[in-house]
Amino acid sequence: MMNQHKEFWGRLNSQIFLPLLALMLGVPVTANAAATLDEALEDGKFNLDVRLRYENVSHDAFVEDASAATVRIRYGYSTDEFNGFKAFIEGDFTRGLDPDDFNSTINGKGSFPVVADPDSTRLNRLTLSYSGLADTSVTVGRQRIKLDNDRFIGNVGFRQNEQTFDALRVENTSFGNLKFDYTYLWQVNRIFGSQSLAGEWDADTHLLNTSYDINGFGKITGYGYLIDVANMGLSNKTFGIRFKGARKASENVTLTYAAEYAVQKEYAGNMASFDLDYFLVEGGAKFHGFTTRVGFEQLEGNGARGFVTPLATLHAFQGFTDNFLATPASGITDLQAYADYVIKDVGAIKKVKIASWFHDFDADIGNEDLGEEIDFLVAVKPWKRAALSAKYAQFFGADLRPDVSKFWLTFEYKY
Repeated sequence: MMNQHKEFWGRLNSQIFLPLLALMLGVPVTANAAATLDEALEDGKFNLDVRLRYENVSHDAFVEDASAATVRIRYGYSTDEFNGFKAFIEGDFTRGLDPDDFNSTINGKGSFPVVADPDSTRLNRLTLSYSGLADTSVTVGRQRIKLDNDRFIGNVGFRQNEQTFDALRVENTSFGNLKFDYTYLWQVNRIFGSQSLAGEWDADTHLLNTSYDINGFGKITGYGYLIDVANMGLSNKTFGIRFKGARKASENVTLTYAAEYAVQKEYAGNMASFDLDYFLVEGGAKFHGFTTRVGFEQLEGNGARGFVTPLATLHAFQGFTDNFLATPASGITDLQAYADYVIKDVGAIKKVKIASWFHDFDADIGNEDLGEEIDFLVAVKPWKRAALSAKYAQFFGADLRPDVSKFWLTFEYKY
């Protein structure tokens, strides 16, 4: 099955991607509606995303620190809409620069800590979408899928190689504030890139996400994810409900709140037997440029395994040092606090954001102290299409896990 997928996407790459790339470099970009197929091709849009990053990792389990400079260039083309159809194609490549003292997961430098941004050249996205049905959009092909806050399904956008899905997705809003979102996906294109044996997972997975906007209060979402992937130990069926909203307390103060519960069991080829819960509650406020939030998240464990989210954007949760990409068998609780402050129009700079996180981790069962983490971010937009950020994370104080600190300096330009 996996070989068939590779052959299929290889043919698309050689027979469609390269000719279309050549075409897009020579076409003008306009905002006119397409009346013919030729106009749909000529009036399309080109996109470019260049990201340059330096990452440093100090890990007590390694004698050497990791020091990694990488660049990622992503480029694509979207046709204008014609008779309800629209096509999009995007390639990307990632390359390590100097310094390159890091374990990219494929470069054989196992004496260094991991920085999971390996060299890669691949077709990142290729989709055909149709919006000719009332209140319905259909997208087929290699695509980016982000559901809710990415806790279960996401694109891992922080890493240089993002996660995409070969899938058929149908979204419908025929019933006003009620939205139906169904996806069938047959391949996961992971962050480990085009040269890694772990770069792709075959899948036979169904994602159903239904949400309803309650005007003035928030959005309630019910979901069912039947995840069957090549790594059978991660296959599971998860059903949950989520509520997230915001409400003005005064002219200058907005209260925010969220709560979520899910249950997870074995599914498909997973031979284990388990019944695990997920729980989240958080509250916060926005006022005078500040955003604050406190929360509690629990991923249950049973001593043999923990609640898993194999298709999530894991970097966004439980600390930026990525100590808990795999949930411990004892489970994990995360008592967390967040605050940021945004300053707009600082001279020639469009926006400055300063943010901090604190996490206190403990085992769900047993008495193990899983440590604490503090994270900091400073992000600026020096001009409209550019962003510059510095981020620091430090994990410490665990009973059994080594201390870790990480630093990132990132420049990104989007067109």
